[in-house]
Amino acid sequence: MVRFSLIVIVFLVGVACTTSTKAPVSSEPPRPIPLPTTIGNETLNGLPLNARATVSAFYKLNQMKLVWMDSFAMKADGDSLVHLIEQAEFSGLIPEDYHAGRIKALLHEELQAGNAAQADALLTDSFFSLWHHLKNGRADRKSFSRTKIDSLVLTDAMDALKNALATHSIASVLKDREPKLAAYIALKKSLAIYLGKNLQDTTIARRRDQLIANLERLRWEAKFPARYISVNVPSFMLKVVEDDSLVLESRVIIGKPETPTPNIKSVIHSFIIYPYWHVPKSILKEILPAVQSDTNYLRKHNYQVIDSKGKVIKNSTIDFKKYTSDDFPYVLRQREGSENTMGVIKFVFPNNYGVYLHDTNARRLFSKPDRALSHGCVRVQKAVDLAKYLAKDDDTYVDAADLEQYLMVQKRLDVKVVRPIPVHLDYFTVQPQADSVVFYRDLYKKDRALVDSLNRVKPQPAI
Repeated sequence: MVRFSLIVIVFLVGVACTTSTKAPVSSEPPRPIPLPTTIGNETLNGLPLNARATVSAFYKLNQMKLVWMDSFAMKADGDSLVHLIEQAEFSGLIPEDYHAGRIKALLHEELQAGNAAQADALLTDSFFSLWHHLKNGRADRKSFSRTKIDSLVLTDAMDALKNALATHSIASVLKDREPKLAAYIALKKSLAIYLGKNLQDTTIARRRDQLIANLERLRWEAKFPARYISVNVPSFMLKVVEDDSLVLESRVIIGKPETPTPNIKSVIHSFIIYPYWHVPKSILKEILPAVQSDTNYLRKHNYQVIDSKGKVIKNSTIDFKKYTSDDFPYVLRQREGSENTMGVIKFVFPNNYGVYLHDTNARRLFSKPDRALSHGCVRVQKAVDLAKYLAKDDDTYVDAADLEQYLMVQKRLDVKVVRPIPVHLDYFTVQPQADSVVFYRDLYKKDRALVDSLNRVKPQPAI
């Protein structure tokens, strides 16, 4: 019994001694290490920035202070921007264009001096890139090559970011950059549906790519005039729009894939009743062999031969067989009349392609579903109705009633348009229709070329 008591006493003493030498346990978590408040040029220079000049200028004006971080974590404005980057595909953009993967990796780690500064700079660059792309697009409208903004100082974007940070309105500032066009809104809604489908299905993938390409085209447009003529090449249709209302619609014939109708924005100032048709070089190579084999071809088809001074030359004085279409020194001109290739009306607008809107003597072709049949000009089924629309407000030159008289007597006349009207020859393979969208065939393979350029993301170096 005595022995047991001694053992208990020794044990208690040992426990007491052990407890008394232990340091007191703190209930407070370890204090986090404060993040840096500034960024250095060496950090900026080491990052793959899209808007490098603007990013550098913005930090310099901001005394090199971090934008998206406070002393210990990322601000709510930063969270908002990260979310917008992740959702960029719903605007037809690519999140990786805005450093999505790299930013996510940096933020996944514990924010320390190095990665906090890098993440801050990449977020700033993303804001400026989104600010530019959402309104102006990512590619050049002619070459489809990706536009570069690295050397530009986007002062408007810098002001926008400053105001957005001050008012905590990052999302609304960027969303406000997108076009307000009804077509753009409709295509975005449709894209959201296709993004939720199985992209392994080639049809779905193709439709999605068409939507992305056409959202880019609509960003190039930004807005349309209050009154204008639109020829959408893939739909084979012309529309006259006035104050968002459709006032005239007509079938058209457009250029074949080998002789495509170009994208043009111009203004119609006049039209010609019973016009001449001057045969362009591209078509002369088709007509000249017929002339060489049949000396009566020109007379049968009402052609004149014009020299460089505009003088009519007698056909019998020319040895047509000695020329090719490349060295033919004259111009063939088809005289006015109902059999003229231009038909009875030609609408004139300045452009570098020698393209017109005009009537045609081959009206049966308007019944074809595929009307990519011309050498580039646009043949209009309701050309007379279009002329009457342009003349309806004319009390100075030729009004609609006068126009009928001139057409009846088949007299050639140049008519000035009192209210000149913008004309757009466009290429949209997706357009709104009722509560959905309609897809058209990519006649000239422009969608594929554009999407390939838009999908070409610059590789991001490893962290």
